[in-house]
Amino acid sequence: MEEEGTKYQSRVFNQKFSRFGHMLKEDQSYIILKPSMAAVKNGLSVSDQRQTITLDWKTIIKRCEDFPGPVNGFVFVEFNSIIEQTCPRESFFG
Repeated sequence: MEEEGTKYQSRVFNQKFSRFGHMLKEDQSYIILKPSMAAVKNGLSVSDQRQTITLDWKTIIKRCEDFPGPVNGFVFVEFNSIIEQTCPRESFFG
């Protein structure tokens, strides 16, 4: 799925690892609020994305018990429904 853009490389600075390390589990869904996005500069990436997600002091992570979105990360809706704000508010789309 990496080539589809559904996975991003992320990083956590050492001083914040204790805050996030115990929270993140494989095969779980999370809502990440206020992450920082930065370009991958060292050329080492586990995905084909050119950006990495950085979890820092302002980042908030919430476990999503009942994720309503699609498993592949995409929801297809009519563009006009987004512009006219008629698509369901609880939808995750990107």
